[in-house]
Amino acid sequence: MISISSLMSSNFATLYFFHDCILTFQLWEHIKRPIGLFIGIISQFVIVPLSGYLILTATGITGLHATGVLIISCCPGGVLSNTFTYFCEGDLSLR
Repeated sequence: MISISSLMSSNFATLYFFHDCILTFQLWEHIKRPIGLFIGIISQFVIVPLSGYLILTATGITGLHATGVLIISCCPGGVLSNTFTYFCEGDLSLR
């Protein structure tokens, strides 16, 4: 009998694979002027974790809960943002 854990793992692997199959060579046109890329990187890995840290210090949350919040603040969307972008016909490779 297949366990739930292995079933979920295979479903997530399939989902990630098919989301990445949408990449095309037209993506390179967006990298000619990478200002949006730099804004996204700075926002995702500096501003959002800093905001999470400030919220944690303001509320006094410590321990494993604080660690979880800091980890989630570096990757807030996960697979759900890919799914919403795909169904809204957005540019998944640039989200």
